Amino acid sequence: MDIKKLKYFCSVANYLNFSKAAKENHIAQTAMSRHIAAMEEELGFTLFKRNRNKVELTPAGVSFYKSARNMVDEYDMAQQNGIEIANGEQGCLTVGFGGFDICYVRALLPGFVKEHPEYMIWLKEYPYDSIVESLISNDCDVIFSPNSRLNKQKDIRKLVTGRSKNVIAVGESHPLYAKDELLPEDLHGQTFICAYDTKHSWYQLRQHEYICSVYGIDPGKRVYTNSAISLLTMVEMGVGVAFLTQNVSVYDTKIKLIPIKSETQSSRVHVVACSEYTDNPLAEIFMDHMEQQLKHMEWED
Repeated sequence: MDIKKLKYFCSVANYLNFSKAAKENHIAQTAMSRHIAAMEEELGFTLFKRNRNKVELTPAGVSFYKSARNMVDEYDMAQQNGIEIANGEQGCLTVGFGGFDICYVRALLPGFVKEHPEYMIWLKEYPYDSIVESLISNDCDVIFSPNSRLNKQKDIRKLVTGRSKNVIAVGESHPLYAKDELLPEDLHGQTFICAYDTKHSWYQLRQHEYICSVYGIDPGKRVYTNSAISLLTMVEMGVGVAFLTQNVSVYDTKIKLIPIKSETQSSRVHVVACSEYTDNPLAEIFMDHMEQQLKHMEWED
């Protein structure tokens, strides 16, 4: 099976319409149907349910589409990178980050871009459960991540981008919004919004339980969501409160980050990292630049 067939399949899966997919790929509808039928025979399972009025992906087709879409995207990216190098450009660096590490990306990346305008930078956001895997699998050349996600990984070059204390994110409509400081007892019984473990590792649950134990907080129910933007939106809506760190960007939302007054404190270390065995020489250039840049930056503790 070649990449062209995968692109044909992804077009049909995207439109759920053979005619539109055929038009996008500049082939006849009958040819598109033959390509999909040949793919199904090669794969050994049906990709689409078809009738006169509707085209649907089968459950197996849905699963295959997720992987095929990634393969097509990676191929297109690799092709574009090759074209740029062939045309005399210097190549591409793929930078991954977790949603709450965007503040470090925004602070550190412009300096590199300014010094090296000849390089193309691709930014890709990942769920925190997938951020390390994106580095190991070479989907990303470097990543911005909490250090705790990388503690068990070997052969990784890491630089600390910041250390940040835990705070409580509270929406404007929440009763706690009026406070400028919170005691642990203020948080007893509160609904907490937590990030969802996409791979069911229970990391986020353990992390939340650990932070609560540090402050002696007895939380109420937990509500889970799958992204940084979703979490911030739910906090802004007053659904509950959330543990964040003080360097997190809350954009223009009506959210207040309130410190916790306690004799014990919990904080998080954030890093930028690359594999020591990376095939992309730009990764080392990037990390060397980050090392110099971080020497001249200070984050509030």
